[in-house]
Amino acid sequence: MNEMSSRRSGLGVVVYGNEIYAVGGFSGTNRLNSAEAYNPSTNTWRPLPAMLRGRSNFGIEVVDGRL
Repeated sequence: MNEMSSRRSGLGVVVYGNEIYAVGGFSGTNRLNSAEAYNPSTNTWRPLPAMLRGRSNFGIEVVDGRL
């Protein structure tokens, strides 16, 4: 598996469709507002729109097709 562009711990992770979504987390110094999606078929990560504020140690789910 390729590495994400941002190193993160305490992130929210959810599988939806054919992708794994990695959202927010902690970089070691800051809470992150960034998110990435991993496609195992292509072994690539793609950036997602940023959240309004950084978050770590939170839950995430898919409701009506939205994270």
